[in-house]
Amino acid sequence: MRFLERVMMGLAYHRQMNIIIAVLTAVYTLFGLFLRTSAQTSTANATNFSRRLTEISGSGTSNVANTVQHAHLTQANYYDIALLLVTMIYLVALFFVAMWFIHRQETEIGAYLGAGKRSLDVASQFALEGGISAAAGFSVVAVTVSLFSQTLGHWCNSINQYFFVHTINRAPGANHHELMMGIKTMMTNHMTDFNPQSLLRGTGNPTAQMPTGITGFALVGVYAIGSVIIVNLLVTAIQAHNVRRQLN
Repeated sequence: MRFLERVMMGLAYHRQMNIIIAVLTAVYTLFGLFLRTSAQTSTANATNFSRRLTEISGSGTSNVANTVQHAHLTQANYYDIALLLVTMIYLVALFFVAMWFIHRQETEIGAYLGAGKRSLDVASQFALEGGISAAAGFSVVAVTVSLFSQTLGHWCNSINQYFFVHTINRAPGANHHELMMGIKTMMTNHMTDFNPQSLLRGTGNPTAQMPTGITGFALVGVYAIGSVIIVNLLVTAIQAHNVRRQLN
């Protein structure tokens, strides 16, 4: 009980650090949800495109088909790499915030250690404080995004299609206009429930599960909150160990 009391008191006493963590987490959550939603959309588009090709005999091995499938999967990989980079930036920012805060709280850490607290107990307290602050920042964004999930999901899909066209245009020896002409040629004399544009983009009456709104809440939440807890725990534990050595 005393441990939880110290944590709750610390949330107010260390409010400057906790506000910074909450804001950083909120920003990271926004980027993370967009990137996860876009990656899942691109993967679903690739699956839809691949399945629809089965309705067009002899199209599965064409250069057009290979180029479009590669573009969808490449785009999904870009989103995954971007999420990794954003997560690394988030971790670095959390590290500097933790270092700045712990340096200012050396006296408080020394007092806890002098009172007989273990280094791990002190580190766990600051880690839990940070985790609660991160959870608050994540929850505010998650709830707000959930209220407008379909609208934001539509925006994400529009942005995803915009980048897809640019990805196609960067493909060696291909551009959007040429691919559309190639797809129209492939679909000649074939009855389908999709048109060349929806085939290219993987949209319209999809055969694979398409995100209808923002997705990735669980994964982004684990990354966001877990990163804060781990960084605060490690940085505080190392600093507490150094302070203990000075006290001895």
